[in-house]
Amino acid sequence: LNSVLAEWNSNVKLPESMAALDEIIKSLSKLMQETLEKMVNVSDISGLIINLIMIAGLAAFGEELLFRSVLQSFLVKKCKNAHIGILITSIIFSLIHFDIYGFLPRLVLGLILGYMFYYSKSIWVPMIMHFLNNGTAVVVYYLNNIGATNIDVDTFGQTKLFPLLLSIIATIAIFWFVIH
Repeated sequence: LNSVLAEWNSNVKLPESMAALDEIIKSLSKLMQETLEKMVNVSDISGLIINLIMIAGLAAFGEELLFRSVLQSFLVKKCKNAHIGILITSIIFSLIHFDIYGFLPRLVLGLILGYMFYYSKSIWVPMIMHFLNNGTAVVVYYLNNIGATNIDVDTFGQTKLFPLLLSIIATIAIFWFVIH
């Protein structure tokens, strides 16, 4: 689902009157992608471990504490509506990554993590989900770098309808398990 949303989001075009802004956004996005690729371009186990700690572990721990535990909790109380609080937190979560062309998939990821926290009442649930999300990307890059796989990281996870439905069903099943 994330890959489908990313594809839709990447096809968004700003109006011609905003061409200069579009170029700035594309340049920043390209710079961020190049920086990330330099970080994950490792071929030894120590590099993999460092990336798992930095990109998967610290991001999951820090972002979930900040966005779910602090900001979402505050906004849910302030708005007196969990759905609005979770939505606003997810929008901020997506915007803070400074990638307009990845806004929609990150927004949905934020919503999923937000509801996981809200229904489970445990910060560990979204932390683990966030770690698994980021960690999967780190491991795929590593496996490509050592020649163990030849997975196109840009299309990793893009699916046909049946696997997409399975992914949605699995996400719903995880939600059900967490709230019961």
